[in-house]
Amino acid sequence: MGARALQVPDEAYEFNFVLHDNEGVYENNSGVDFVYSVVEGATKERWSEIQAERAAKRELERQVRTCV
Repeated sequence: MGARALQVPDEAYEFNFVLHDNEGVYENNSGVDFVYSVVEGATKERWSEIQAERAAKRELERQVRTCV
């Protein structure tokens, strides 16, 4: 195995992950997963705002579809 490159979205503020070996053995940091902060990413507050904006947009789109 070795290093892996990942494309992290601009709005990410942290990276959560679990490791496994493809043979059913997992390492999940004693049940709390591994977490790394994203450098130059969004803040947790900005991420929450983005999620709220996306939810509002989906709801508006749903309402428009049901009115047609």
